[in-house]
Formats: sequence, C-alpha cells, structure tokens
Amino acid sequence: MTQKNNTEKTAVATANSPEVLEPEVQVMSKKGDKRKIIESRQYMGPIPPAEEFKRYGEVLPTAPERILCVFEQDSGHTREMQSTALKAEIQRDKRSQWMAFFLIACTIGLTTYSLHLDKDIAAALSALVGSFMVFKGVFSQPQNDQNDQNNQQKKSKSN
Repeated sequence: MTQKNNTEKTAVATANSPEVLEPEVQVMSKKGDKRKIIESRQYMGPIPPAEEFKRYGEVLPTAPERILCVFEQDSGHTREMQSTALKAEIQRDKRSQWMAFFLIACTIGLTTYSLHLDKDIAAALSALVGSFMVFKGVFSQPQNDQNDQNNQQKKSKSN
C-alpha cells in the first residue's frame, strides 16, 4: 500500500458510457496508527457537478460553455425525436382504426349478403372469421401497449 495525502479519485458515470472507477485507498500514518480512507464520487447525466464543471473551465476556458451548448443541442434533438415518434404512433393508430373499420364493414356486408342469398354456412363462416379478427385486434392491442410501457420504463431507468 502506498502513502498519499489529499488524494481523491472520482467515480464518473455518464449517460452514454457508464464508467465507474475503483476508489483509491489511502493509508495515513499518525504515530503508528494506521487508517484507511476511501473516497468515491459518482454522478450521472450530461452535465457534471458544479465543482467538476468549474475544473473544466480551469483547464479550457470555453469548456463549460461548450458542454452546455452540446447539452442544449442534445436536449433539443431528444425532444424532436420524441415528438416525431409520437406523431408516427398517432398516425399508425389512426391507420389501424381505419383498417379495422373497413374489415368490420366488409365482414358485416359479406355476412348480410350471404344471408340474403340464403347461404347460411357462408354467413356463419364470414361472421365467425370477422369475430375472430375483431377479438384478436381488441385483445392484442393492450399487450402491445404494455410492451411499449415496459420499454419506456427500461429506457428511463437506464438514463
């Protein structure tokens, strides 16, 4: 073990590349008394804590402003992508509803026409197939929504 005074090692975890550093162990001797001091720090997110942020400015004067600029650009891009995804999901849902309406209308029309022609078996089959499609659509939709919610929760926990 080595003797070091006033040394600290910071554990850093960012959103894109989580990295955790092993804490540095210090051994300080005081009249034969040995103590271990372990210090570890970590943060998550695109902007470092204030004291780290200040140190970036000491190394490169424009670094804090550049970090904030990149953060603002990333935030804007993220919001834009979420908005685009939401609009696409709304369009998909509308399209699905129109397709379902069309299929149900065709099924009702085919069943009615088959009954008009006294084709009871054809009417029963078309009604059965139509009912199957409706129930499949109704019961598969919540499962997709549940999977979407699970995926969103996993994403929010990882960030």
